[in-house]
Amino acid sequence: MRVWNEYCAGGCEPALPACAQCAPGHAKAAVSAVGNTDPCTQCPRHTFQETAGRTACDACHVTRHTLEGGRTDRHECRCVAGWAHEPGVEACRACTPGHFKAALGDFNCSVCAVGSFAEL
Repeated sequence: MRVWNEYCAGGCEPALPACAQCAPGHAKAAVSAVGNTDPCTQCPRHTFQETAGRTACDACHVTRHTLEGGRTDRHECRCVAGWAHEPGVEACRACTPGHFKAALGDFNCSVCAVGSFAEL
């Protein structure tokens, strides 16, 4: 598209593309250079962004991680190994002695087998 104005001196100038908000799961910290060519950046792993048009991604709680970047909901942050989901609470709770959890996920710790233990 070309734009005509009184400063063109008989010619046309290219029209700059309109700015668009970054989609949820993405952010852009700085204003774009002339031409609006700077892309939004996908939120990295262990972060999320629920709202469009933001300048930064929000970090998951330290006891929670995500498997992938670009997450759009805080509930996609899952409890890390050794920590169990606590309903209604942002932070996960540590497995108690005699219990373990080896994988990422919002589930409870398991009881150690007889004759075994989990290091704290």
